Amino acid sequence: MVDVASNSELTERVTHLEACLATLLEQSQPSQRDHRPEAATAARDDPDQLARAVLTDTEPTVLAGRLGALAHPVRLRILKACLEGVTKASELSALTDMGTTGQVYHHLRLLVGAGWLTTPSRGNYQVPKEHLHLLVAVLTAAAAHPHSGKRGRLADPAVG
Repeated sequence: MVDVASNSELTERVTHLEACLATLLEQSQPSQRDHRPEAATAARDDPDQLARAVLTDTEPTVLAGRLGALAHPVRLRILKACLEGVTKASELSALTDMGTTGQVYHHLRLLVGAGWLTTPSRGNYQVPKEHLHLLVAVLTAAAAHPHSGKRGRLADPAVG
C-alpha cells in the first residue's frame, strides 16, 4: 500500500528539485547552454532530455569527481559543519567522527578540488554561496531516491 502522505511529500520534493535544476540551467554559462528557446523549454519539460543534455554537455570524469567528493560520510559532515559556521580546519578536526587531522585535510582537499568548498583564507573553509542550490539539489535527490529503504536513508546495495 502506498503511503499517500509520503507520496505527496516526494512529489513536492521532486517538483522543488526540478525548479532548482531549471534555475541552474538558466544561470549556466552561455557556452554550456543551447540558446534556442524551444530546446530550453523541451529540456525543462522532459526529464530524459534534461538528463541526456547534462550527460552530453559535461565530461563524465568531471561529473564523477564532483559527485564522488560528496560520497563519503565525513565529507558530508564537513559540509554540514561549514554550513553551521565551523570553518577552521582545526575546529573541524576536533569534531566527533571526523577521523585524524590528516584525514580531515584529505577530505577538505577533495571538497575544495570539486568546488564544494572554497578557502577564503588559509585554514578556513566555506561552502560557496553560488553552489548552495547545486548542493541542495544533489543532496535532495540522494535523500529522496526512490530505491532507498527508508526516507533519508539509502538501502544497502549489497542487500537484495
